[in-house]
Amino acid sequence: MERSESLIRGVTAYIDANYTQSVRGDDLARRFGVSVSYLSHEFTRITGRSIYDYVLSRRIELAREMMQTDMPLQEIAVRCGFRDYSNFLRVFRKAAGVSPSEFRRQSQAAGAGMQEA
Repeated sequence: MERSESLIRGVTAYIDANYTQSVRGDDLARRFGVSVSYLSHEFTRITGRSIYDYVLSRRIELAREMMQTDMPLQEIAVRCGFRDYSNFLRVFRKAAGVSPSEFRRQSQAAGAGMQEA
């Protein structure tokens, strides 16, 4: 295995375990003993997306799962690692194509339809 692939595997594992916390490229580079530019370049080359996009996708994935509960959306945003609710709304809408509340309504309607079948 190429050194870069091993590095990125370690970085993605770290992100997967910590994405609800603050995860920044400079902190990752320091933790893994490489420069920020090298890490950013290799991460994008190997995964096809930036570190930032990867972290956001993990957070949105968790938010979608958490929306199956009755937990308030503001709490979901915080638990998924978003600093503020408005940022969560913007990022979620961009990723899902609908607002978090609309996504929840659609998910609940789909779930109710499956239970009736």
